[in-house]
Amino acid sequence: LMGALEGIGRLWGCDDIRLHVDANEFSGRVARSLYWSLGYKGVPDSGQDSSGSFEWLNASMSNEGLYLVDGVPLLYLRKNLKN
Repeated sequence: LMGALEGIGRLWGCDDIRLHVDANEFSGRVARSLYWSLGYKGVPDSGQDSSGSFEWLNASMSNEGLYLVDGVPLLYLRKNLKN
């Protein structure tokens, strides 16, 4: 499914694909692993200070695109399609 989405994105001339994924260490583990294995990378928000807010999450996520959307922790991921 993701391969088809990326192929359509390339056909339409898209530079990248961006998505949100569950940042919870337990409920989001499988989806995050899938996207990371497909080459998606976190898009950190340089203006957002998340220090101290997410102690219960994996500490490495704080610089990998961690966001709060309506109180739900999500990772914002991006994959470049121009490679």
